[in-house]
Amino acid sequence: VGNKKGNVPFSEEDVKTLKLLSDHIAILLKNALLYNIEKDHRERLQILLDYQQALVKETIVNDDFHGVTKMLAELYGGSVILLDRFFHPLSYKIEEGELDDIGKLRGLLENERIRTGTFKVLEQGGPPFLIVPINGVNVLLGYLAICINNGDLDEFDQLTVELSRNICSIQF
Repeated sequence: VGNKKGNVPFSEEDVKTLKLLSDHIAILLKNALLYNIEKDHRERLQILLDYQQALVKETIVNDDFHGVTKMLAELYGGSVILLDRFFHPLSYKIEEGELDDIGKLRGLLENERIRTGTFKVLEQGGPPFLIVPINGVNVLLGYLAICINNGDLDEFDQLTVELSRNICSIQF
């Protein structure tokens, strides 16, 4: 903001008015940002609910792992591998360039056998895979390997992983 009269300073009242206007505009911009974030969250949750319904339907209609794996790969936009508790692949959908050999991934997983929670595995020269255990009632059923190209998972991605674990547990 400039003074049209040259170098005549702003009055105290002008400064207060400008401060009030700038605070008001800042609040409007923050509200618009929060509204857009909330709108995006609602859309992502709706997509997640739609996938959950489709995945449950897939477990009932086809009663196999292949349809579930394919839908999860579509949901994540990358490779998904469903493994039994001994790291043998049961079903997979691998995107081009994300994994050259399931055997290499299986070898990496064998070294991590003592882990009980979720962990990441990085194949040399490839994207990281998030390895998520699939549990039944007090028993390990298998693992879900998800290619995560972006590296970190936000809260919606974590919710999606939990949903995927539950669906795979039902399928087992």
